[in-house]
Amino acid sequence: MTPSYDTIVIGMGPGAIFFAYEMIQKNQNKKILLVEQGKRVEDRSCPIETIGKCVKCKPFCNITSGFSGAGAFSDGKLSLYNKEDDDFYVGGELHKYLGVEETKKLIDYTDQIYLDFGADPKLEGTKYKKEINEIKKKAKKEEITLIDIPIRHLGTEKAHELYKKLEKYLEEHNIDLMFETEVEDLIIENNKAKGIITDSGNVAEEATFLGIPCITLNTYAEHPETWRVGTNELVGEDPSALARAMDTLMKGEWKKGELPERWDGRTAERIVQILTNK
Repeated sequence: MTPSYDTIVIGMGPGAIFFAYEMIQKNQNKKILLVEQGKRVEDRSCPIETIGKCVKCKPFCNITSGFSGAGAFSDGKLSLYNKEDDDFYVGGELHKYLGVEETKKLIDYTDQIYLDFGADPKLEGTKYKKEINEIKKKAKKEEITLIDIPIRHLGTEKAHELYKKLEKYLEEHNIDLMFETEVEDLIIENNKAKGIITDSGNVAEEATFLGIPCITLNTYAEHPETWRVGTNELVGEDPSALARAMDTLMKGEWKKGELPERWDGRTAERIVQILTNK
């Protein structure tokens, strides 16, 4: 009998991993499946380490595919913030929507997860403040901004160990992990997607053309007509705006949208008419 799931996530990058982790913390008691085309983190290895060159692993690259994505082979630097000021160099513009203190709490919360799973408690970049300030002043004269924030350095080996612990933690808490499985198609209700959430303007174009509701996590789109007359809506990085858009979508009250002018697939025909008329 095929298991029934409340949520199926394609891919096991950081977004999927921490989604599953948060569901465990909130005691949601939901049946969750994560599907990944690559291997378990402990089974991933790159031949470059032994033979010194890329052999183009098949079917998928072990560096980019597998549990935790490319992060498993990263040297793992977590950029934090200076506690004494309100400047942020990570998290985009999240602090503008949630406030400075709430954003700091979220960064601390995420950092603590890494610490709980074995990250080095030592922070880099917290010493030599006087010398750093002098370099900052010199850089500013040359119109260069020196970003000075604490860094938690995992290291590649430590990152492997940490993600292996996370992988084990998810399975111990009844999150199903399916590896070496490529998703080739999706079963969509009534042959139509309910909606799309994206940060890519290109997807918004297809959504408008197909009449599918689209929520773009950005403040601009390459083609403004997708949100001016199409099915796209820009919500930026504002969680409340995203929540409102999702509520409208799930209620079936999304704007119908129209096909922008000359999006009818007849461009070639018009070009021929113009050329032949001349």
